[in-house]
Amino acid sequence: MRRHIGVVAVLTAITGLLGAASAVAALPQDIRSAPPDGFTFDFGRWPYPLNEEVGAELQALAGRYPNLARLQSIAKTRKGRDLWVLEITNQATGSGTSKPGLWLDGNIHAGELTGRAYLQYFAARLLYSYGKDDLSTEMVDTRTFYVMPVFDADGGDLLLSRHPAWAGYVAGDHPGEDLDGDGYITQMRVPDSSSDDGYRTYPEGLDPNRPRRSAFLDRRRRDPLTGEREGADFNRNWSAEWRADEPGAGPRPFSLPEVAAVADFILEHDNVFFTYTIHSGGGARSYMVRPPMNQPYDWMPGEDHFFYKRLGNIWAALSKGGITENNYYSFLFNTSMLDDNGEQRGYSGTMVGFADDWAYMDAGIHSLTPEVNGSGWDYDGDGWIRPQEEERWHREEKGGMFDSPWVAYDHPELGMVEIGGSRGIPPALDETLQEHSEIQYDYLLHIASLSPLIRVVDLVSESLGGARYRITASIQNQGGTATYVTQRAIDIRRDKPVVVAIDVDGGEIIEGETLSNIGHLAGFIAGHEMQAPPIATVEWIVESAGSGPVSVSVEVHTPKAGKHRATTRIRQ
Repeated sequence: MRRHIGVVAVLTAITGLLGAASAVAALPQDIRSAPPDGFTFDFGRWPYPLNEEVGAELQALAGRYPNLARLQSIAKTRKGRDLWVLEITNQATGSGTSKPGLWLDGNIHAGELTGRAYLQYFAARLLYSYGKDDLSTEMVDTRTFYVMPVFDADGGDLLLSRHPAWAGYVAGDHPGEDLDGDGYITQMRVPDSSSDDGYRTYPEGLDPNRPRRSAFLDRRRRDPLTGEREGADFNRNWSAEWRADEPGAGPRPFSLPEVAAVADFILEHDNVFFTYTIHSGGGARSYMVRPPMNQPYDWMPGEDHFFYKRLGNIWAALSKGGITENNYYSFLFNTSMLDDNGEQRGYSGTMVGFADDWAYMDAGIHSLTPEVNGSGWDYDGDGWIRPQEEERWHREEKGGMFDSPWVAYDHPELGMVEIGGSRGIPPALDETLQEHSEIQYDYLLHIASLSPLIRVVDLVSESLGGARYRITASIQNQGGTATYVTQRAIDIRRDKPVVVAIDVDGGEIIEGETLSNIGHLAGFIAGHEMQAPPIATVEWIVESAGSGPVSVSVEVHTPKAGKHRATTRIRQ
């Protein structure tokens, strides 16, 4: 079986000693791990599959790997689509909820489509790698992944069916008409000497004054006539620091049924220690967003902040210099500049109601939000894909295929116009989609390896004479984070202690409790502020009944660190 040495062995060692910048300089330019031989994925597909096809592909994976994957629909969207979640874990080593869990979702915003591609890749590669790659196999044996590629299935599907040539197109769902019959709804233009480029443009259709976006997708704009509020934003509708005046907040937290369903799933699956929501608004360079979104870093307990600093180092190394930040500091940076009208640019004065803040502040677990770009190519190797490079890629590598040629058309209202122009550049495609998919894969496996992981590391018996024996169990957290995951969880009383249970077959307990609460245990990345002991021991006195065999089983459990059982025979 192939050993996966990339992230855990190399990054952890180097970033444990160096800062992020030094780690990047010290590592090779490309440290991504390669998938096992024979694995394939269509990085050139555009448009991406609609939600129904995504569900069918996930069902096919579950059928191909019945002992490793199970598919369920956790809810329906407002338009009746399924929210598909694929659970990935080895059922032979325990149920999904008996192991530390990671929640992964994509396409939370309608226009940020790449998450569905990244997570389809992640699920397919993880399952294919089982038994072929050491780290992937270990993670599937000992952790659980809950993968939901498509969050805003209604909005995402609308954007992926906006042209008549694309699957799922319904004329009434989209503004405009395909007047020239080429299968795409693009633009119309007429000469205009007063404009910078010599043309006045309109969206293609019979009504040149129609909106450019469907009403369903235009819901983030407040109606200037009636004053009706914009619709709820999938990433402003969470309870953490929710405020009614936040654009996109909705009438109340969790008013969107999709958001409520995901929150309920995470809380009902108490084994989830980490959430990861993939966005694709990174612009010229991908970056990572961490909580707290609207507070300085020192608002967070030092132990929790240390964890994000560590993950930031790993991200910087994998992404060749990508930053990790929050909106608080982006706000300070962006709003220090004014636009042409003297108005602040950047984020608004309120930045609340985010999914990652909810995970940390209200659920007490860790969370990250990657903003991942994906089209074009970084020709100069500086880590940025600028508009000029994207356009060069489109012309040189794709032959301008995402533009329609300009053709003359006699419009009933505008007269002679030309129809053509951009059909829309895919948000991620080809080599860049592959690069980011592989980076996300390695990063997510590293995060999984940092979960708490409780184990009975030793179980011994000592004869006390006669029929009595002392039983001693040594319990250790062999994972990265403490069994409570975050200090925040303790502060909001969402932590659950390590519970040890003993079962005696052929005897009885004379001293000690059947169930013992031993508190919490630190993991291997314990910062200096962690006080929990690395190993705990529990003792019992048991007495055999008669002369038959006696066996003692000890089981240790805490939801976010999993469950483990060990058995010893006192007498054969």
